[in-house]
Amino acid sequence: LTPTAGLGGEVVRARLLRGWAPAQALAVSVSVAKVTQFAGQVLYLVVGLALVLPHTSLEPGTRNAVLGGLALLVAAMAALIAMQRRGLFGPLLAAIRRLGFVRDHPGLAGQLARLDAEIAAFHRHDTAAFAASTLAFALGWALGLVEMALLLWFLGIEVTWWQLLA
Repeated sequence: LTPTAGLGGEVVRARLLRGWAPAQALAVSVSVAKVTQFAGQVLYLVVGLALVLPHTSLEPGTRNAVLGGLALLVAAMAALIAMQRRGLFGPLLAAIRRLGFVRDHPGLAGQLARLDAEIAAFHRHDTAAFAASTLAFALGWALGLVEMALLLWFLGIEVTWWQLLA
């Protein structure tokens, strides 16, 4: 995809691919990819903090705050994955309707139910693909360290890998 998809968000990504795949498949792909991107970022943070924290001299309160924040991120990630596996869009539409933000749109609930069912089927049958996508995003975050190291090297600034990780 083009760099503008990164700026335009998931809707732009799906629209750029329109015509290459059915709309339902695009919505499933973009929805699952967004969750694996978040899971990859959390994985990157967990591994990075596991490598860095033992070598830092943080105050106990600060260390506990960092670990507490990380625990909240892991819990949020697990909750999001569980919600996506059980159906996220149908219940979200129902909640928005109860709040009065959406008028009745014929067929929307059925479309979202089918989307939720296809996403749930993906989670049931393609757990290896979900894990591979999560790992790919985590590795992408880790490659940012290499990018930073090269940038600093070109600028003549010496840093250690521990400094980069921190």
